[in-house]
Amino acid sequence: MIDREFCALDRQGAVLVVYLKRPERLNALHSPAHFELSAVFDEVEADPALRCAVITGWGDKAFCAGNDLKFQAAGGSMERPATGFAGLTKRYDRRKPVIAAVNGVAFGGGFEITLAADICVAAENAAFALTEAKVGLAPLAGMHLLPRRVGLKVAMGTMLTGRMIGPERARTLGLVNDVTKPGESLARALEWARSIEECSPAAVATILDVVRSGLRFADERQALEHAYPSLEELRSHPDFAEGPRAFAEKPPAMAKAVPRLGRQAAPRLVGQPAPDRAGLSRRCSAGRAAPCAVPPRHRQADRTGQAQARLPAAARAGAGGCRAPEPGYRAEGAGQPCQRRLDLA
Repeated sequence: MIDREFCALDRQGAVLVVYLKRPERLNALHSPAHFELSAVFDEVEADPALRCAVITGWGDKAFCAGNDLKFQAAGGSMERPATGFAGLTKRYDRRKPVIAAVNGVAFGGGFEITLAADICVAAENAAFALTEAKVGLAPLAGMHLLPRRVGLKVAMGTMLTGRMIGPERARTLGLVNDVTKPGESLARALEWARSIEECSPAAVATILDVVRSGLRFADERQALEHAYPSLEELRSHPDFAEGPRAFAEKPPAMAKAVPRLGRQAAPRLVGQPAPDRAGLSRRCSAGRAAPCAVPPRHRQADRTGQAQARLPAAARAGAGGCRAPEPGYRAEGAGQPCQRRLDLA
């Protein structure tokens, strides 16, 4: 851990964790902190060994309470770097993702940091709000970022009232990718960061640039037809040829399962028979429709080899065991396996 005046840095391999460290002010930021953080993110962009940054708050109460109003009221400088609040809200040329791990309140500029981040993970004790109107101010970045994220009506309702948004509501609105128990937002954010590490740095940088640049166009046709220099650079990058070649030569190594992020399991294919794992997929040999022989109470079969023993005798026999479909299952044609997948994840 490296302590700077207003933040702390923890380098974990190719990921830099940036802690906003002003707990006596609920991690609210003032002019000197903005310039310090801007320099930190300049270093992230310049370091070829770093792939991603995670920003979070010091302590367990606040991510960032926004602008330090006490510092402002005392006549402190309001100057900010060209890169905006926390050195992020106006940083338009980032080539490396930033993940916000929201561990408490994210008010005002703190909310704006999450809006500027590429991915946001929030703990259940997090809260989001743009409260500037209540103290005679205006959310400088929020007035532009929030309507582009959630639409005009939701954004105006949030900014004109200063109302708080809880983490689950924020996820519903598309402001948050993942919600965790209190104290676990940083660990979950690091899971996302590790998944980014598995991807091509050139492809990640191109996605950041093209998505950001494409949002300038109101018409999707203009966005699709526009010539993006970063996309042309990617096409000439070694990864553009090497990735497909490696996939073709070693498909099993490339076709990895979708990583579990948060509580989202890897997607299952619909309409394909389940693999014959512990006798869970059987064909009807009685020459008639084959409803699933596994009732719902047996669906939580474990992976310890006891799954087959827990199935009804008819399912284990695999013949002559056809019976009326259980609720929620559907019968397929004669001699066909049940199309209903059993969730073993």
